[in-house]
Amino acid sequence: MDQLPADVLQIIFAHLPIHEICALAAVCKSFYRACNDVPLRRELRLQNRMLVTDTLIRKLLRAAAPVELCLAGCPVVSSKALLSLASCAHRLEVLSIGGIEESHFHAMHITQLSSLVEDSTIRALAQACTTLRVFEIQACPRVTTAAIRALVGANPSLRKLGIRSCKEVTLPTLLADDHVRMHCPQLAQLVFASADKANVVLEALCWPPALRELTLERVSWTSRDVDTLRSNVLFQASLTSITLDGNRAMTDR
Repeated sequence: MDQLPADVLQIIFAHLPIHEICALAAVCKSFYRACNDVPLRRELRLQNRMLVTDTLIRKLLRAAAPVELCLAGCPVVSSKALLSLASCAHRLEVLSIGGIEESHFHAMHITQLSSLVEDSTIRALAQACTTLRVFEIQACPRVTTAAIRALVGANPSLRKLGIRSCKEVTLPTLLADDHVRMHCPQLAQLVFASADKANVVLEALCWPPALRELTLERVSWTSRDVDTLRSNVLFQASLTSITLDGNRAMTDR
């Protein structure tokens, strides 16, 4: 196959996922040249790839201004690499970042599960990314609620917000002062996973007005807690479902 003309290889490689193109580039010189000339898709889905590095991310971002960038589960991607987004984030609509959630691993010997992303990165992204429709972040213990609020405030078109295993981010503080309600009137889906107690989560009373799907994970719920949660959000005509740790607590009305 390495004897095929470069233009033929480019046509073949253009149909492959980006992570497979990166792997083929290491096979031989002809593949490397062909892979480097493949027009990159605007959707870069590299989630759950332990071998995705800063160098690779910088190279991909230099080659294309993505509309969708999925890096969740890539724990070795650092803040410095994500800051490269600042120069090409004018079209970005979907951004998923973070390390690997411990619940996804059992007998694997991995020393670095958490992402290296920090508050300063999220704040820089908030200035550069203002067209996000989806933002998801997981396993980022250095990121705080204040940084997430800054990014949310810069993206009025946000429709889905997912936060998992970020121990410095709390739901009541995130939603406090009508911040999300005012800045993200179109937010329809909220996913939040934390080890908070139910009474802490129930303090979040300023729910987004367009919210249709609410998913809360890793919280210990009693039947009374569920009833209280329902009463807190039922006044919202748009909300159609609440899912608690995978169990639907309220179905479409």
